[in-house]
Amino acid sequence: MNNQPSKMNANANQAMGNVKETAGNMMGDKSMEAEGKTQNAGGKMEEMGAKANEMWQDAKSKVEGAFHKGPNQKN
Repeated sequence: MNNQPSKMNANANQAMGNVKETAGNMMGDKSMEAEGKTQNAGGKMEEMGAKANEMWQDAKSKVEGAFHKGPNQKN
């Protein structure tokens, strides 16, 4: 199982969190509203993790590429 942060999963959690928060607010259900806020915040954190992972992978591939080029090769 892949435990890496996922933008798609993050977006789904943010959307569902917003729906729960709005529904809870409209129905006066503080528990549902709080659950929505928590799910939305979790989705935002996962999105940040996914972006950080992408940046890391990009930097890693650039460094690896720099070391795999021969001494006479240019960018």
